[in-house]
Amino acid sequence: MELSLTKGADRTALMTARMLRKSLEQISYAMEHNPEFRKVKALTGITLLHRGIIHGLGFKQHPIQSKCLRIWLTLYLRFLLRVLHPVGRQRVKQSSSKLVSMMLMMSRQSLLHHYQKEVQS
Repeated sequence: MELSLTKGADRTALMTARMLRKSLEQISYAMEHNPEFRKVKALTGITLLHRGIIHGLGFKQHPIQSKCLRIWLTLYLRFLLRVLHPVGRQRVKQSSSKLVSMMLMMSRQSLLHHYQKEVQS
């Protein structure tokens, strides 16, 4: 929220994407070198922000199959956006048709392929 208020929405989105990429590099390194993570097969998450922020990160989008779960998660995530984002209320009103929850997945192989080289350099 602080970033969004001080830097603006576009700059904050770029900074968030960079932080996410750095985190994925760290996760990749941990999955490769930490025995506790050797059995992890994939990373998964659910988000409303699947339209722009995941571009180029290696995630695949999948619709949530259960209609009830999709509706509940969408309402819950919209509520969080309204409460936590400085202009979340306006954003939910203006873009509610675009703010539908989606599942993001990245296989272990894809994660290591995308981020292994970046960690070593």
